[in-house]
Amino acid sequence: MAQRPAGRLQDAQAQAPQTEEEIKALEDKVPSTVDLPGLFRLLQGVADRAAVDFFQFSPGSPVPDSTGGFSTVASQIVITGSYFTLQEFLYSLETLPRAAKVMSVGIAPTGGGTEGTTTTPTPTGRLQMQLSVEFYTTDSSAGPGSEPGPTEGLSTVPAASIKTDTTTESGA
Repeated sequence: MAQRPAGRLQDAQAQAPQTEEEIKALEDKVPSTVDLPGLFRLLQGVADRAAVDFFQFSPGSPVPDSTGGFSTVASQIVITGSYFTLQEFLYSLETLPRAAKVMSVGIAPTGGGTEGTTTTPTPTGRLQMQLSVEFYTTDSSAGPGSEPGPTEGLSTVPAASIKTDTTTESGA
């Protein structure tokens, strides 16, 4: 038997709290503004907890989706550390409170410094990982040539590279 309209309405009302929680969780994962400073702080916290030696975040300009429902922020992330540090960073990135999609991963051994890479493994076991990651916002007016939307008046981090060197030197 088909359910009557009144029964469907009662079912919808009963499920409303659960549906509202799901909507709130989605809004947290895909914020209404780009919030690059907040995104940088979030990623810096992940890098600190993973104990990476070097962290670099280069966000791109937001690009509206063809449907107009959201914008994508393509970003580049570079970290240097041990295998386990890189693994911890990736796990933390996967479990961020903000939606992220890793598009590509490249790993190579590093040279003597934290920024140069070589093709010869070093005794330190340090690796450099380069990630292409997409972040999302429901602000469909974000990006070059857009009309000021919810982000109007907020300070933003320029799309230039942001580097943080957390290398510590020990005296011998």
